[in-house]
Parts: sequence; structure tokens; C-alpha cells
Amino acid sequence: MGGEKAVRFGAGVVLVLASVWLLSCRLQREQPTGGRPECPMTQVALADTTDTVVAISGPITNIPEFHDCQRFVVGKKYDSLYAIFAGYHLELSPNLRLTPAQINPPSGSSSTAIGPTGANKAKPPLNQIILEGTGYTYAEIYTWGGNYPPLGIKPGFNCLYLFVTGGQQRARMVPIANLPTANQDSSCIVPRPDMATNTGYGKELLVRQDTEPGLTADDYPPVARWDWDAVHLKQYIGIRCGSAWCEIGDSDLVVSTALGTAPSFATVSGDPPTPNETLRVTRIKGWYDRQQLATKPWFSPLQPGAVWGTIIPNPALGRKDHDDVSYFHPTTTNPPWVEVAVVRVPEDYSMSVAKFANGDNSVALCYGTTQECQVDDSKVSGCKTSAIAHSSYTGSVTPATPLWWVRITAEGTSPQFRCVEWRDHSADALSLGYRIPGTARWRWLLEDETTWARCTEGCCEMH
Repeated sequence: MGGEKAVRFGAGVVLVLASVWLLSCRLQREQPTGGRPECPMTQVALADTTDTVVAISGPITNIPEFHDCQRFVVGKKYDSLYAIFAGYHLELSPNLRLTPAQINPPSGSSSTAIGPTGANKAKPPLNQIILEGTGYTYAEIYTWGGNYPPLGIKPGFNCLYLFVTGGQQRARMVPIANLPTANQDSSCIVPRPDMATNTGYGKELLVRQDTEPGLTADDYPPVARWDWDAVHLKQYIGIRCGSAWCEIGDSDLVVSTALGTAPSFATVSGDPPTPNETLRVTRIKGWYDRQQLATKPWFSPLQPGAVWGTIIPNPALGRKDHDDVSYFHPTTTNPPWVEVAVVRVPEDYSMSVAKFANGDNSVALCYGTTQECQVDDSKVSGCKTSAIAHSSYTGSVTPATPLWWVRITAEGTSPQFRCVEWRDHSADALSLGYRIPGTARWRWLLEDETTWARCTEGCCEMH
């Protein structure tokens, strides 16, 4: 997520795999005294519901690239877990769930046109018109028992509404308990005509809309991210809103600064990235992710550390030629490794599994045998069962078994190789007609840190 977020790196395992797509992670309930082993992000498995999808996200609930999960930082400690789920088809925002009366409001009604522009007008639904003062849900937030007053978040599900009055975009965080018929999170879907006037719904938040000169609507990823106000030390929200990136937070919100310089990305096979693709991955915060990396002092719980890490996707990530595994499989024409992201840290940062050198670290993927990917055979024995459970082969794993691998390289350091867990989302993407965005972000686990990266129409996570 473009912005500063607090992440935690655990005692033993490490972080890194990086880039756009991510792996499915289970949305689990955090206990007040500790937590489950991983941060939720896809399939919902809550103690208080049997739902398997988040209502506003629908078919993209299980695809982490669209969403974000973070243990918030309060003071110098970590607070509860908070997951934000982006609405389905944010590129068609404000909302896909408009009734005919709302699309074609009665004559004389007060309305403001905010919807698809330019190329997006060719995508249904057409001619979206939102009613003045009516709230439409852009995201849902779920927290495992946490309360976060700066954003008005209460335990359980919370609905993030955006609405317009006087030509100005506004936002309100509404705990689901404050809504009529609030027995399930589907209550978030219903537009609320009195969102502007009914202050009892929840906390009004400040909205700052950002557009980058020269970029088009398609350059804003349809995702939601947690960001960090470094002046007031508060979390806030970044999310696509129409043809822009909206930053939503407390009334004193000071937004994070976008990246100033782009990495020297590696060249990958296929057409070179366009100028817009190169610009957007550092200027639009939804493409990259910046977080405060955790540290673990001896005999102490994880704490927010002094190092901020940024993960930036290669501008080519997410192209259609990346959709087939053959693109990542070494041949006489393909290189053995395809860069998917760059991790940037201001000083050396070490964990037990991976290390990042001061500066830019290239993260690359390869699919093949150890010989094809130029990986030492001994690395196979270190692959966890979970890292190979979703691959297409059966039987025992040997150096001759095709696997997904990740390589981390930085100037003046030896390459690091790790095996990767791959999960397939191609069937959903094909049947529903959407593409997983080529974004990059950190992934939170209770005892380690990793990153999500797209590989084909699926997700890869380093182990």
C-alpha cells in the first residue's frame, strides 16, 4: 500500500516475496491475549459467522491483492488486527449496486454524476449517477475485537461509505451494529440516503483525493490499503475512488508522501512497460506498499522497529503474458528469473530466513526444476509442505520436481533462494472477467513477515 504501515517481522521466519498478487490467507479471529498464526485476508472463517465471502467484495474476497491486513500501531506497541476489504469492481465506483431509480433519478432530484469516465464508460453499468447525500460502500473493515477511535472502527464488521454533498466527497465509518437489520455484513451493501445527515451512523472522516498529472483512470488500481499519518501517528485508508486515489482519515489527516525515485527495474521478456506503467508504480500508492518493519528484542514481544520497508512492483507485472506459467519457465528464449518487485530499505535488515541489504533488492520468480532455475538441490529439502501443497504435481518432491522459486538479490550480496507457495485464481478471474492487479504489498503473519506476488493468474508467497 502506498504509505507507511506497521508490519511485524517475527522471531524466526522472514519476509519477502513481493509483488502484485498474493496468496489466500484465512480471515481468523484474533484472541485478546494473542492471535492466530496468520493475518486474515481471503476466505472468511470467523467465530461469529458462517459466511465465506465479505459482502462488498463478493467474488474477489479470496484474492488478497485487492485487500490489506495490518496490526495497527498505537504508541510504541502493536494493537489488534484490522483487515480492509475493497469493494468489487472499484474501477466502476462509486458503486455497482445501484437501483434503476438511483441510476435514473426522478426529475428534479438533486444528484451528482460521479462514475466511470473515459475508457471505463464502455464497462457496465453505464451512466452511474449518485444521489446527493446518499452513502455508497467502498470497503468493509473487520477487526478482531479492536477499537480504533481515529477511524471510528469498532469490533466486527464496519462499512466505509463515501457520499457527496455540495460537490464535495465525504466519508463515514459505520460499525455494522449501527445499521438497521445489522445481523450480517450484507447490510453494508445497501445505499443509505441519509448518510450525510444521520450523524448517528458513525464517524465522519476527511477525504483527500489525489490524481497524478498525465495518468488515466486505468492507472489507479481497484484496491484498498492501510496507510500511515507520520505527523499524528495514526493509521488511515487509501482506496481507489472513481478516476483517482482517495486518502481517508481523521479530521487532522496528513497524508504520506509518494515515492520520489523509481528503482532501476530489471528488464523482463515481452514489450517494455509504457511510460504510464513505469510512473504509476511509484506515484500511485495503491501499487506499492510501505510499512514499518517489526523487531523482536530478546524475551520481548514483537515491536514496531525503526526500519521502514517499501515493496514496489515491476511495471510489467500483471501483463497478459504473465498469465501463463510458461512465462516464468526458463527456455532458450526466456531468462531463468523474472523480476516481479523491488524491496527498498534504508539500512540492512535481517531476519532468520532472508536479508535485505541497504538500498534496492530485486525479487524474482522462476517456475521449474532446480537445474532449470539454477537453484542448489539442497534447497528442496527446506520447502515446507504448505509451499508445495497447491502445485500441479503429485508424489514426492525431488530436485526434478517443477516448483515455484523466489530469488532475492542486491548489489554486493549473494543471491538468496526460497521455495514458494502458489495458489490458483485463474478460474475465478476468467469466469468473472476481471484481472488481478499487478500490485505489491507486505503480508502480515504472527511469527514472520512475507510479501505477496502475482504469478500467473494466481498468488505466490515466499516460504
